[in-house]
Amino acid sequence: MIWNRKIPDVSEDKTNLPRATLRFVDDTHTFVGQEGAEVQVEGGRLYEVTVHGSEMGHSVGDVIHADNIAELYPDDSEPAGEQLFFFKVAGVGHHGTGTQTPGFAPKHKVLLLREPTNNADRNAIKVVDETRTHQCGYVPAGIAAIMAPLMDRAGLTGTLGVVIRTYSTGGRRIALEVFGSAGRPFAIGD
Repeated sequence: MIWNRKIPDVSEDKTNLPRATLRFVDDTHTFVGQEGAEVQVEGGRLYEVTVHGSEMGHSVGDVIHADNIAELYPDDSEPAGEQLFFFKVAGVGHHGTGTQTPGFAPKHKVLLLREPTNNADRNAIKVVDETRTHQCGYVPAGIAAIMAPLMDRAGLTGTLGVVIRTYSTGGRRIALEVFGSAGRPFAIGD
C-alpha cells in the first residue's frame, strides 16, 4: 500500500526549482539485530522521486530514481536528487527522550535547522520536531557539507524533512531515516 498521508510542500521555495514528489510503500517488520535483540522497523520504503517541471536534463514527470518497486537506500554522502537528500540521522543515541516523542514517528514532518555556530561542524544541520521542542540528532556530516552551502546561498536557516522509517528495540527508537530538502519543495505522492 502506498502512503496516503499528504505532506505539504515546503512553505517557502527560495530555490525556484520545480517540486518533486516522493512515493513510498508501507513496510513494517521486525528482524534480529547484531546483539540478538529484536528490532522493530516502522514506516515505508522510498521507491521513487519524480521531478515536476524542467531542469538539468530532467523533463516534466521525469523519474530520478525508480526501478519498479526497488527500494532506494539512504545515502549519507550523496544527494538523492538536486537539493534532495535521503539519510540516516546521526547522533540519535545522544538525544535520549526527545527521539522517543511522537514528532519523530514515520510520516511526520521534521525541520532541518542550520547551526552555523556549532563548534564541531560549521555545516551542522540539526533535526528537530515540527514544534522545535525536541531534537533527535543531526544530518550526517557528508550530507550537511553539501546541504549547508545550498541553504546558505538561498538564505534559508531551516528547511523541511519527513521521517521515512524508524528502528526501535525494547520500545525505544534507535535510528531514523529522513528525506529532506535544501529548499526544494517536495510532497508525498499517492
